Amino acid sequence: MRILVKFAYLGWKFTGYQRGNGDRSVEDSIIELINEKQLGHGLRSAARTDRGVSALGNVFSIDSELNPKRITGILNSSSEDIVFHHYAIVEDGFDCRKCTSKQYTYAISRDSVEPDSFRERIKLFTGTHDYASFCRKDGRNTIRSIDRIEVREEGPLILADFHSRGFLWNQLRSIVAYAATNDEKYSGDPFKIEGRFPYLWGTEGLYLVDITYGGIEFTRSISRKLALRQRSAAIRSYTDSRIMESLSTY
Repeated sequence: MRILVKFAYLGWKFTGYQRGNGDRSVEDSIIELINEKQLGHGLRSAARTDRGVSALGNVFSIDSELNPKRITGILNSSSEDIVFHHYAIVEDGFDCRKCTSKQYTYAISRDSVEPDSFRERIKLFTGTHDYASFCRKDGRNTIRSIDRIEVREEGPLILADFHSRGFLWNQLRSIVAYAATNDEKYSGDPFKIEGRFPYLWGTEGLYLVDITYGGIEFTRSISRKLALRQRSAAIRSYTDSRIMESLSTY
């Protein structure tokens, strides 16, 4: 049977996400555990985050005949800096990359931007556009749709939530850098920029919050009370250097 596993990780503690990316990538770490414990085969990731980007709700699929709660339990007891917190059983052949929506959240210090200007400029990126000037091209179609961008303030932070079925390499880092810049050269329509926008925001504070699938409900494999408390603490602590350390206790 095919199993979806939802998991969280501390991006800065790994050398990247994709297998073969440095000596300790997120994907390699999971594959090594699955192979060592003989939990299944055919791992496929729903999203590959940039180096340094963390996640609260990325997803992978594996094929296995073991009880999925047992799989997540073994993984949690054997892993560091990754927490496996939900699972779902799906049909054989299900492609975890074909999701309904992905949500990323960027947490930015209020001191680093002008809030009103940031809010106004970032809203320009909702809808369908050609993001060729706001991504690192990798052969994929650069025309994408961002369904909505929600900006809210929480204490010393500005939180920008992005919702879309898919994002391009460095797309969100470019968008946030554009919204935050005070360079007069880039004060007009962002989609009339010739060439690539030259600035990128840092990866600190960027999180893949969740991936959803139509008609699929995930089962929690850790206690609800602990999950909610840890998730809330993680969101409140986006810019703290100890962000999500407590996730290792899931």
